[in-house]
Amino acid sequence: MLGHLSARQLDDDRWGRLFSGCAVAIALSPFGKKQISWDDSGITIKKFPAATISISWRDLEKMKVDHLGYHIKARQDHFRISHKQMPEDLLAQIRASTRANKES
Repeated sequence: MLGHLSARQLDDDRWGRLFSGCAVAIALSPFGKKQISWDDSGITIKKFPAATISISWRDLEKMKVDHLGYHIKARQDHFRISHKQMPEDLLAQIRASTRANKES
């Protein structure tokens, strides 16, 4: 079958496959990108294409650590942050908030 194709047709086919592969990679690249921000009111998590999650510091209940990262449980929601993505100041704030919420 390949004997019937010219060198030009084979070259065009390779470029077509490369273009298709790049198009798929670009289209799927934003999936799973997680953006975490925090301020005095709480934590905001944006993960494309899911909806934005806003969690108040008062709603934090529990935090577990395992090989996957930090699992944070709030009253209405839960989320996970990997060890690499967790900033030290956010970790300290989450720990302080969960302790304060347990005492009250």
